[in-house]
Amino acid sequence: MMKKTLSWAALAVLATFSLAACSSNLPQSGATEQSGTTQSAPSDAAPTVDRSGEGNFPAVTGGFGEKPTISAGEGEAPAVVSAKTLVEGDGKVVGENDFVLVNYAGVLWDGTPFDSSFERGEPIAFSLNGVIPGWKYGLAEQKVGDRVELVIPAQWGYGEQGTQNIPGGSTLVFVVDILQSVDPVDNSAVKDAKPVDAQLPAGVTVEGALGEEPTVTYAKADTPAAEGFTVLAEGKGAAITDKDYVVYQVKGALQGSDTPPPATWEQAQILQPGAAPLAGKTVGSRLLYINPGNEQQLASAAVIDVLAVMSLP
Repeated sequence: MMKKTLSWAALAVLATFSLAACSSNLPQSGATEQSGTTQSAPSDAAPTVDRSGEGNFPAVTGGFGEKPTISAGEGEAPAVVSAKTLVEGDGKVVGENDFVLVNYAGVLWDGTPFDSSFERGEPIAFSLNGVIPGWKYGLAEQKVGDRVELVIPAQWGYGEQGTQNIPGGSTLVFVVDILQSVDPVDNSAVKDAKPVDAQLPAGVTVEGALGEEPTVTYAKADTPAAEGFTVLAEGKGAAITDKDYVVYQVKGALQGSDTPPPATWEQAQILQPGAAPLAGKTVGSRLLYINPGNEQQLASAAVIDVLAVMSLP
């Protein structure tokens, strides 16, 4: 089980490890290495997406929220990414860079199942920038509340190398229920937060307007700061619960070190439910977190902007 310690470094990587552990077949992007040879990754270029719904789609039964049954494909599989709206939602349009919360089932063109969040009994959240192009561009432009069938040629899936139980050259078929979507560039909730006249721990300074990248410094102090949070600005949004995925930005500093921490502010991150002690904090808040460190790790300070949450049903 992953520890729930929240250093600035942990915040930057926790989402990747915790989400990847949820599903080994989540359609993540990236190259693979076998026998020391780097295999070609799926194309990162934007594919053409046929949204007419009139291509060759395997039959699907089941309504939104229900585990779908996906039949084997017949005839020649589509040569382009194909998206068919099976159930039309009335929510926001999904952007290419959004974080989404979805339920999904995936099969090969011959109907062989290889993964299903429906089977696991819980939806999953991730960034569309971290998945195969067929998912990224197939789900973009759909709406929250849609049930979408995607047919993804190998070029826009796992290519000729395949992955795990997906053979190389496979055409993939997914049925995806889009439950929620968050634009990670939208920091309006933080800009609207109410500043708090908080007493910062000794040695810590934080500068910068709400919604902008802060400057964080952490100088040596006679009295070590205790681990914990300080609210710098209180958001007006909902309180975070243990059932929420948390979308956030983070900027950190090591105590007494001139070495800059990893640049994570420009790319929003996501924490899975219960993966960090943020319960009770509100959406839109700017928080300061102190990690006191240990013999192997310098103490650190991290400013966290809580951009949004996506809640498990």
